Amino acid sequence: MTWVVASLAVVHLLQKVRGIIAPKDKALPRPLWRELLAQMRDAGAQARNAQPVQRLEELTTLPEYRDKEIRQRAQLRRLAPFLVLAGIGLLALGVHQSRLLLRLQSTGVRTPGIVTSLVSSSDSHGGVTYHPIVAYTDGHGRKVAFRDSVGTNPPMYRAGQAVTVLYAPDEEARAVVDRGLWNWLPSVILYVLGGAAFAGGLAGLRSRSAEVPLAAQG
Repeated sequence: MTWVVASLAVVHLLQKVRGIIAPKDKALPRPLWRELLAQMRDAGAQARNAQPVQRLEELTTLPEYRDKEIRQRAQLRRLAPFLVLAGIGLLALGVHQSRLLLRLQSTGVRTPGIVTSLVSSSDSHGGVTYHPIVAYTDGHGRKVAFRDSVGTNPPMYRAGQAVTVLYAPDEEARAVVDRGLWNWLPSVILYVLGGAAFAGGLAGLRSRSAEVPLAAQG
């Protein structure tokens, strides 16, 4: 019953709106309505014929699109050798860090430590990161303090917070805050960045070598 009442109310409202928009004394005769609708259909057909819809395949063949693609490929070919070298350097640095961390985890000692303070450092882009200064006591009873290599913003630690320290017995200054599997995050980031740079540079070198025979044939 509620739906019936609501439907009647909507119909009544639409009739009122129609009366406001097109009063009976100013309504167009039916022949004029037919002629107006026919003109609207003709205008729509002309607009569709004047501006045909282009497919994605057709857009890629446009001169401006091709010129942009050629410029991007040329820039990639110029940067290809530097990307390959940068990728090799990042991968080598990742391997070096992984070996140090693996040796530290296999021969290192874990002991309680405490964050004594935070130091900030800024990069060339104005970004600021905060590194914890951690103090701990080694196996010989000596107090050792070090600056953790991982910096974050906002700070991950606060002064006075207790942490677990992983240090090398033969070199107490070589220590890190033990974060478990998260200790491998910097190495993983180096591997990902190095692999991406190396793959991009290799693709640029392949495209360059593929265009040399084409240029010789031309």
